[in-house]
Amino acid sequence: MASNQETSEAESGEEEQNGGKDGGPHEADKNRRNLTQGKGTRKGSVTEKGRGKHSPPTVSTKNTHKAPSNTDRWDCDTCENEFADKSDMLTTCEYCGSHRCISCLGMTKTVYKAISGRPDLPWLCDKCVVKSLDSIRQTKSIETRCTDFITEFQRKVDERMGRLEKDVLDMKGNMTSMKDELMKEIKDTVDMAAGKSRPSEEPNQASECDKLSSEKIVQQAAHEMQSRMERANNVIIFNMKEPAGNLKDENMAQDYEELRNICKEINVDIDVENDVKSMKRIGKKGQVRKVHGNEQVVPRLTVVKFTEEVKTKVMKNAHKLRFSAEDYYKKIGLKHDMTKDERSQDAKLRRDAKDKQEAEEDANLLYLVRGPPWERKIIKVKKSAQREVPPELLAG
Repeated sequence: MASNQETSEAESGEEEQNGGKDGGPHEADKNRRNLTQGKGTRKGSVTEKGRGKHSPPTVSTKNTHKAPSNTDRWDCDTCENEFADKSDMLTTCEYCGSHRCISCLGMTKTVYKAISGRPDLPWLCDKCVVKSLDSIRQTKSIETRCTDFITEFQRKVDERMGRLEKDVLDMKGNMTSMKDELMKEIKDTVDMAAGKSRPSEEPNQASECDKLSSEKIVQQAAHEMQSRMERANNVIIFNMKEPAGNLKDENMAQDYEELRNICKEINVDIDVENDVKSMKRIGKKGQVRKVHGNEQVVPRLTVVKFTEEVKTKVMKNAHKLRFSAEDYYKKIGLKHDMTKDERSQDAKLRRDAKDKQEAEEDANLLYLVRGPPWERKIIKVKKSAQREVPPELLAG
């Protein structure tokens, strides 16, 4: 009996080694192949994906409630139990990738099945809920600020485009007026030159002289028009205090700051980067002149090129300097940058205004020359109402 038993036990051992009583050697070979390929491994061993017992799983963003597959080994971060069966129910955090089983979450199977596979119902662990909500609030705040910025930017663009269109129309009107005036001057000058031709000259010689004279006049007129266009947005500032230093950059920065103060005094806010195209001092530095009988060093003239819109505002409010509370600003003058011909016409108008002023019997009336360089004219105002004169007429 003992030998039979030993024989039976030996046969049983052989059958187990060969893969079972019914399988035979073929079944044993199949088992060996399965072990080599990683199938049928025990818990904690390396699977075909190279994961061990404590290796982190791959986080899926498509289905955060999907149970692990047969080859995955996932650990619950709360109870630390391992789950590997396809029927196991656990969730994955969308933020950190941690896992919780439904027992630790207190979730029923019915609820798990209802939310499983739903992309619109992501699950977040307790720690990540706060982080995610903060992130959502920050994102919403950024979106709101961006929307407000874009809306305000679009409003400013539309406003500036409207001003540019108006400026272009005004410029076209001014150019037409200047063109008509210049053409009239050219015609008058040509007619005058033709009338002065000497009678003793031969017809051909007179015609040639007239031709040369006309060409010269046209060139002068073209040069005059170009000069007027270049000076159109310029303002000359008199008596603006000049920095004493020798460093160009520092002096320029002080001049810009002084320009801001002058514009602020006449209620015009400027942005020197956008509203001021250029600024320079002209003349010799340190010149001495007699002022009210006393010799003193006078600052050089300052020529500022503004944008058309800002130049109009500055000249409309230039008269306010005379009513400033500080003597320094009362001495500052703002004038149009005129060509030689425009200055000549302006001087003639001022002489005419002076004659009218002397002939005027009413002491409360003033005769002033006002308007842009191409439209200078004499206006009559009351002294008491000088502050109420329309700014466009008071712009010197």
